[in-house]
Amino acid sequence: MIILPQQKPSSLARLEVITPRLMKHSPVYQDVRNRYLREKSGYDGERSLNYYFNFLPQSAIYLHGLRVEERQYTFQIDHLILFPNLFLIIEVKNNAGLIKYNTETGVLKCIKRDGTYEHYGDPFIQARIQRFKLKKLLEPSGFNVPPIHTLVVFSHQDAVLEIEGHQPDLIISQRLPWRVSELEQKYSTPIFSRDEVLKIGKMLKNKHKPKEENIIEECNIKREHIRAGVWCTNCKKFMMKRTNRNWECPSCKHKDRNAHLKALEEYRLMFGKTIKNSEAREFLQVPIHVAKRLLKKTSSSYAGETKAREYTLS
Repeated sequence: MIILPQQKPSSLARLEVITPRLMKHSPVYQDVRNRYLREKSGYDGERSLNYYFNFLPQSAIYLHGLRVEERQYTFQIDHLILFPNLFLIIEVKNNAGLIKYNTETGVLKCIKRDGTYEHYGDPFIQARIQRFKLKKLLEPSGFNVPPIHTLVVFSHQDAVLEIEGHQPDLIISQRLPWRVSELEQKYSTPIFSRDEVLKIGKMLKNKHKPKEENIIEECNIKREHIRAGVWCTNCKKFMMKRTNRNWECPSCKHKDRNAHLKALEEYRLMFGKTIKNSEAREFLQVPIHVAKRLLKKTSSSYAGETKAREYTLS
């Protein structure tokens, strides 16, 4: 049972909007684009495990992307699976190429197709920290803490693992169902009933707090480097023009009366949930009276009068 579905990170949702609008002459363009590609790759890697989850016991409790802020116990887990006999933490990596791991030194080396390579820290350190914090979070709740096991899973289809030593918990995604089956046999004694497992899962879900990030500030993006306008909702290559209370693409001639709704949603992700008439006029590229009319129809509320009025984008 999935009680915390997988959701796109807010940072990635914002980067998806910002990257195509960011002008290429911006000094931070390449950094922003690289971050977008990196986060998209990581998210795609996490999602790719969904296929293999179908082969796992569906009676287990699944929490995807759990993030808890609990004093000194703030942590985020890619995938947490609760069984009556053990809790399983899955840390996902989406590197491609030849992955070499030394069990004695903890050094992980990724060799790419072009021969270049990168060194990474021991992936089990992060997983063990997550395990420690999860255990500390559960202890005061009155539950007997079951064995908490961690797996590091490489999800990229072009990943090849070469392990020096014995480490059965560093695997490629195709091995996930078999490794989970092995762990279920290893930890064969139930600690909880299914109702108790569900209760723990709901408690953790209630503590879930997605991270909100202001990419514009974090990446030092200047507002004038963000391209204004309403993307064509059909070809998504050109900005639409406002004519006769409708939006029309000058290239593919597609018309959409509600195209501004997508544009205002993008504005909310980039700059926040409030917007003034003047800001809407500039961003939508329409006269002030049109901006005012559109905001009145689409906003959930507003505060202030005349030029200082701010509308809330829902």
